[in-house]
Amino acid sequence: MAFNFAQSCDTNGQGLVPANPVRLATAGGDHVGYVVDYNLDGAPNGYIVIDASCPNGIAEFSFEQGSISPYAAALMSNESLASAQHLSKDEQYAVKIDGLLYGAADRSGGPVLLNDGTIADIPMALSSVTGNGWIDATINTSDLYANYAMTAFKFFPSFIGSSQNRITYLTGRYACQVSALCACAGLYGMFDIWDCADEYLEMWDRTGTTVLEVKNGITFGTTNIGKGAVGFGDFCSARGKSISNRVNRSPTFAQYVLAVNAQQTSLFTAWPDPVGHSVAVEGYVSATNNSTGAALSVIVVADGWGDAARYLNFNYPALSNSTGTFFF
Repeated sequence: MAFNFAQSCDTNGQGLVPANPVRLATAGGDHVGYVVDYNLDGAPNGYIVIDASCPNGIAEFSFEQGSISPYAAALMSNESLASAQHLSKDEQYAVKIDGLLYGAADRSGGPVLLNDGTIADIPMALSSVTGNGWIDATINTSDLYANYAMTAFKFFPSFIGSSQNRITYLTGRYACQVSALCACAGLYGMFDIWDCADEYLEMWDRTGTTVLEVKNGITFGTTNIGKGAVGFGDFCSARGKSISNRVNRSPTFAQYVLAVNAQQTSLFTAWPDPVGHSVAVEGYVSATNNSTGAALSVIVVADGWGDAARYLNFNYPALSNSTGTFFF
């Protein structure tokens, strides 16, 4: 993919040789792509960050002579510590914290070396991967736009989402439904989700979120769906916005289409395994496969693990055990 991308970019990418691919993960352990260097005549000449959660599967790239990837920058900025860790290639990961901040990490955990020259402790070890049901239901946007014809789609004007790492950095807490509800409040313009420590803690309290466990100094919580819906209404009412809610077991794709078309926020909660997870729905895509004509129904969500949109196959079997929360 890195080679084909370089060759497709007129003369700037000609002659570039992809090298040194390193797996890319989110701070929550979700494997989303690769960081690949470009060499020209044996010297560094750019890089590409392939990220399946980004439009067209590309997060960023450079063809500049001497430019290095944010992963390589993280290693160089912490050269002595990187040498001390003696990581094998099989154990090395690049970690995407947000749109600008990347790190170099060992999959077994430990300090993450950041490209701003600092180090951080990621609350979840990279070996603890996000639930496979969510990963398997994720649609690669490159495949979607290349191999499907869009029949209908709509999104909120701006995508609102924040990573688990950002939330734990701000608050020392994390609960997926609280993050999803904060994304919904962000869609209504109530606050900046990237600087929302007070609002996040308020949402935690109003929704009756309880402590599930404390791990590596981070408090993880669980939220009852009904109490979450009521608490979100109280949160909005305190800011002058009246919100009603409807909770549906086994929601339909059509319900999310109606909600997004009306620019009304909603949550999708599913249990692909014993541990459920809630996400904010911020768009949808209806498409048909160019070769087979098969229909595809996609919801576009803020997953609470990373800060980019995730495209989910709504009809993926592992996500069929679900509940929808609709606000209006």
